[in-house]
Amino acid sequence: MNTTNDTDTNGSASRKRKLYHLEHTTQCARLVAELKKVSDQLLQAKLNKDKAAVASLSTAGALLLIQLRACNRDASDLIEELKIEANIEKERLEKRTLQLQQLLYQRNYFRKEIKRCTELQPKAEIEDLVPVADFIGRAPTDLQLPEPGPTADKEQHHEFMVHRLQFELLERKRLRKDLELKNEEKKKKEEEHASRVKVLKSIQDNLAGLAQVSRALPFTLSPLSVFLICVL
Repeated sequence: MNTTNDTDTNGSASRKRKLYHLEHTTQCARLVAELKKVSDQLLQAKLNKDKAAVASLSTAGALLLIQLRACNRDASDLIEELKIEANIEKERLEKRTLQLQQLLYQRNYFRKEIKRCTELQPKAEIEDLVPVADFIGRAPTDLQLPEPGPTADKEQHHEFMVHRLQFELLERKRLRKDLELKNEEKKKKEEEHASRVKVLKSIQDNLAGLAQVSRALPFTLSPLSVFLICVL
C-alpha cells in the first residue's frame, strides 16, 4: 500500500517537474529571442546615433540579460534535481532488476524440481515388506485388497501398495511392542537370576563356615571322650 502511494506521489511530482521544465524552456527561448531583437535594435540605434534610443534599449537589454541569467540558474537547479531523480530511479531499477532475477531463479529451480518429481520412477517393489501372501491372509478387513492383475492401472497398484504400507506399519508397531515386552521379561529374569546367584553365594559361604567348624570338632571332643571313659 505504501509502495503504491509512493509511486503515485513520485509520478505526480515528475509530471509537475516536466511541466515546469517545458514552461521554463519556453520562457528562456522567449528571453533569448527578445534579447536578440533588442540587440538588433540597439545596433541600429547606434548606427543612427540615436542616444535616447540607445539608452532605452541598453536598459531593456540589461533587464532581459538579468532575467536570462536567472532563467539559466533555474535551469541549472532543475538539471541537478533531474540528476538526483535519475539516480534514485536508477537505484530503484537496479533493485527491481535484482528482484526479477531472484524470481526468475526461483521459477527455474521450481520448474526443475517439478520436472524431476514428475520424471521420478518409484521402485517396483520396496524391500523388507511383508510378503503379499501374508498381507492378503493377515491384513485387517479395512486394509484387505485383492492383488492387482496385469491389466490393472497405476491407481489400483498405488492403492494396493498404500494398503500394504499401512499393514507394514501396523506389523512393525506390533513387533516393536512384542520386543519391548520381551526385553522387560528378559530384564526380570536377569534380576531373578542375580537374586538366586546372591542366595547361592550366601549358602556357599555358610557351608564353608560349617565345614571349617566341623574340621575343628574332633580336636574339641577328644579330651571329653577321655574324661567320659575314665568316669565310666
